[in-house]
Amino acid sequence: MDALFQNIGNMTAIIVGISVLITVVVLFFVFRVMRNVSNMTKGNNQLLMTGEAAEATIVSLNDGGMMVNNNPMVNLILNVEPKNRSAYQAAVRTIVPYIKLAQVQPGMKVNVRIDPANPANVALDLR
Repeated sequence: MDALFQNIGNMTAIIVGISVLITVVVLFFVFRVMRNVSNMTKGNNQLLMTGEAAEATIVSLNDGGMMVNNNPMVNLILNVEPKNRSAYQAAVRTIVPYIKLAQVQPGMKVNVRIDPANPANVALDLR
């Protein structure tokens, strides 16, 4: 009888250990994704305050595979048209509020902000 209780105790310890390990791994990935989204948002906010204003035409719009506060993350290809340079294409991954999603469709013009030091760094200005 003691052997049976010892086996049950060992199995319980193994199950608890596996549960804790799975929880730690899941939390690691959740916090990693949250940190990446937070860093992306901070970078966009800085660019929106200090970037060079321009207009862009949306060439393509694809689902980014993630929702942040029930807003979709999208991948965009933009044809950026700066005022003092020639036009170029840029890829942008950003979060678009659902209420503004109708403004972000292929063929539409949107306001953007460009990083003067790195023109490939573009942020949508949907304010």
